[in-house]
Amino acid sequence: MLDNQIYDISIEALRTLYLVGIPILLAITVASLLVSFLQAATTVRDTAISYSVRVLAFVVLMYVMFRAFSGALVSLMQRALTG
Repeated sequence: MLDNQIYDISIEALRTLYLVGIPILLAITVASLLVSFLQAATTVRDTAISYSVRVLAFVVLMYVMFRAFSGALVSLMQRALTG
């Protein structure tokens, strides 16, 4: 019985990790690639631009996806705490 609960919580934790982690990773990667291409095309080599675009991409993604992220985290915590 306990093994099934641990298995279910582990599956829910991995689902939550993928739901939260993959969009963040993709958004920051795409933003970094765009900035890299623009910096290569314009020969501007300012690292602050790259960091600021990454932070901006992260903030926008968190704003857009907050409901899905928080719902997944609440669901995971409910399953973990109620067993």
